[in-house]
Amino acid sequence: MSESPIRPRLVLVHGTRMDASEWAAYPPLLPEAEVVAVDLPGHGSRLAEEFTGDAAVETIRAAVDGARPGQPVLLAGHSLGGYLAMLYADRHRGTLDALVLIGSSAEPVGPLAGIYRRFADLLPLVGAERMARTSNAVMRRLGADEENLPGAEGYAALPAAWQVVFDECRVSLLENVDCPVFLVNGQFDQMRVHARRYAKAGADTRVVTVPRATHLLPITHVDQVAEVLREALAADNASADAWGVDFWLDPTCPLTRHTARWLKQVAEQVPLEVTWRVMSLSVLNEHREDDPEGDPDGYLWIPARIATAVQTGHGSEALGAFYEALWTTPDGAERSGEDPTGDGEQSPDQSAYGTEHDWLADFRAALARCGLPSSLADAGTSTKHDEALRASHAEGVDLIDAEIGTPILRLTAPDGTRRAFFGPVLDPVPDEAESLAVWEALTALVGAPSLRELKG
Repeated sequence: MSESPIRPRLVLVHGTRMDASEWAAYPPLLPEAEVVAVDLPGHGSRLAEEFTGDAAVETIRAAVDGARPGQPVLLAGHSLGGYLAMLYADRHRGTLDALVLIGSSAEPVGPLAGIYRRFADLLPLVGAERMARTSNAVMRRLGADEENLPGAEGYAALPAAWQVVFDECRVSLLENVDCPVFLVNGQFDQMRVHARRYAKAGADTRVVTVPRATHLLPITHVDQVAEVLREALAADNASADAWGVDFWLDPTCPLTRHTARWLKQVAEQVPLEVTWRVMSLSVLNEHREDDPEGDPDGYLWIPARIATAVQTGHGSEALGAFYEALWTTPDGAERSGEDPTGDGEQSPDQSAYGTEHDWLADFRAALARCGLPSSLADAGTSTKHDEALRASHAEGVDLIDAEIGTPILRLTAPDGTRRAFFGPVLDPVPDEAESLAVWEALTALVGAPSLRELKG
């Protein structure tokens, strides 16, 4: 019997005034990882301890060193925790497989440093309790749950903690980080002001901006942050010579299905690491006066919402499996109604499962075939996952500076070079030889940054 793969260790470091409980929602969402949330000195269970930079880095080191032999380690920090995680990564090179910095993409110099210094000076005058009540009121309005609101105790460590950030945590720390770095920020977060500067400093950096989120996104946008952490966990497992493909799809588009089938044929010939993501033609066209999809009743929202519930709750692999199940019969035949043999005829089973098959009846069956809860189908008629759907959609659409549709592919070469494309749009699905030729042509364009648009 083969041994089960070792789950990676995910070390989480909280932000200012918070403690390890900031991450309480994440272990159930990330069963593929061993989640370890720490308390920094002067916070949570270590409230009585003096905060120093060395003590904070030592706290992170102890959590990282707790990994078993051969166990990958990913480190993620929010705000203060992100800056300290960056400091740890610089001092202890070669110990991490990925680094995730959340709300920590602003260099702590100039006006930004002045704001935090004035805040620290104001604390003794206003009082920690009063400051905590005001801060928590803001957090409630931004969507934080009551159980996630911290007390005033953590304010005592704030001046010393942020002095370490001002003195030592510069963007130059990323120049020597030897693992993938994910820069994650809310759209309305003041701490993302230098995200481009941080992205350029690292050798392998990836920038994720969560729409309509603030500096509190690990608390208010748990699903979106968990999805980024999953991506970081997947990046650790990627083969050194594999191409990465982020594939944004609307689950009902027949031509997108052609692209997915093409990519499946490519994956049989070259090493690929595919991450499935959701976009939506309904979101894309909702502000248009005309509806190019001819969907006045909004049925296309339903599969996109279900796919988003799968993506946010169960990850990329589950989304890929659900998408495959939607487009195939229980015996594996393609539902597209195409002639697979080239003899001009369809099998009876294929004809019965053509492009007009009953999507609404198929969702629960497709979920069950993937081992997913059939109750996820209820998300199709709810707006609960609309924010996550729009965020996933925007992440893909914003990569392309042109009029687009579905699918969007972002290719990452083994050397870290990245490029996004709308398409390829294929009709019909090419054979294996032509599939590889299309792939090779597309990957050649990744190294041509001057190319803006190409249409046939």
